[in-house]
Amino acid sequence: MKTQSHVANIATEIITSEDGKNTYEIIKKIDANDFKGGKGLFICLYPTKNKENLYFDDSTTLYLIERAFELGFSEIHVCNIFSTVTSGRMSAKGLKPDKANLDYLKSVFKRKDFGEYTTVIAWGGSLEGSAATNESKKEILQSFYAAHPKGKLYQMMCPEKAIFSETLHPLFLGLRCKGAKLELIEYKDSKYLNATESKNG
Repeated sequence: MKTQSHVANIATEIITSEDGKNTYEIIKKIDANDFKGGKGLFICLYPTKNKENLYFDDSTTLYLIERAFELGFSEIHVCNIFSTVTSGRMSAKGLKPDKANLDYLKSVFKRKDFGEYTTVIAWGGSLEGSAATNESKKEILQSFYAAHPKGKLYQMMCPEKAIFSETLHPLFLGLRCKGAKLELIEYKDSKYLNATESKNG
């Protein structure tokens, strides 16, 4: 009997505040089968990972790793609207825009190698009734287009299941699109893009 050995390595890096209460970016570098893909930047809602649970991957991160090669990525970068590490569902009560996190995202958009990134809006529909959430979404989009006036944003969809809704969150796709192929399409969320009309001025 002939056998073969196959090895996959996933390196993890996280960027946090000094006290570890805020996580600004989760980076997963995947080395498997000599595949060299691009860098996918997924903007989700809030993190659950910090330096204390560095080896733990939540369902969102695991799903993105699982789908990385399918979407053409060998690096996954996860940023969020809010950076406070949360163990359960985030409450909208008393929520305010996360200035430090929004500033961090601006710095991400200005990276010298940002041309290698594909930015995917994946924050889903949670907290849509929160003024702080909506204000933050608008600022994120404005910051992206300020750094890249001709840049493109993307969102995930699942044609096999006829799921084309805007800004789908990975957890929603994980529940509704098991075994079905995902694709990236250009981001078309007119609700928030209205706030960035100045990019065409």
